[in-house]
Amino acid sequence: MDSQASDYEYRVTLAIEEVKLIGLRASARKHSIKVSILRDRCAGACDIVTARQKDQSLTVEQEEDLVSYILEREKAFQPLTKKEIHDFAEALSSVSGTVPYIGKNWVGRFLLRNPTIEMKPSRVIGTARKRCVTRESLRDYYNGLQWVCDSKSITTPHKYNIDETGVQLGETDGGVVAGTVMTASSERIQSESSTWSSILEAVSADGRRLTPCVVFTGQNLQGQWFPKAFPNWKYITSPTGWSNADIFIEWFMKVSLPETKPEDPS
Repeated sequence: MDSQASDYEYRVTLAIEEVKLIGLRASARKHSIKVSILRDRCAGACDIVTARQKDQSLTVEQEEDLVSYILEREKAFQPLTKKEIHDFAEALSSVSGTVPYIGKNWVGRFLLRNPTIEMKPSRVIGTARKRCVTRESLRDYYNGLQWVCDSKSITTPHKYNIDETGVQLGETDGGVVAGTVMTASSERIQSESSTWSSILEAVSADGRRLTPCVVFTGQNLQGQWFPKAFPNWKYITSPTGWSNADIFIEWFMKVSLPETKPEDPS
């Protein structure tokens, strides 16, 4: 229940308590409640949310279980899509023994009733990468990086971040998924069996980009891989579609060193 509904129900409760003291109309006017509504509530009627619960596809307890399940799946890096939420809700509905029917708009209304979760974009992340990223490893890395920069007097224009971005061919697990409202996106662990190409790229701390290198899966570059117009980058192949020591050294010697050579070597 949102804050406005909670405030309204609180005022209704106060109004009911004061009916015997100051009368129905005076109490309704004092607490800004319609006289007809206050009369019905004094006669035993319940609020609209409670009244509609018996007509909902899931019970309050089942919806709470579904919210918990959505948050748990997000923490396990397996966030649910709208279709998966819909299918899971149908499974929960069938538990009560009734014929399950969850309409196409049910998930949207479910999200409105439960503001602690929302639909948001997901980011696919590799299994091995996720296992290696820990608080301790990140702290040790950045402490070591800071020591190198301080001891070598490396200034901002001479700091470069080199990364390799993988492009999965023919399959994607990204999309809009459900999760907590406390984060802007969710991470989803990707499949480890697929064909890859990757891009080796680097950018300086002040925003200058070096020429990227695209690594295709294969033995040799194929003409059909390239459209009539394509970026003037470096292109190479490897059996896995990822760079290796030889590819990195070649890119470092032929691209990185020439493009980062200072105008004043001193």
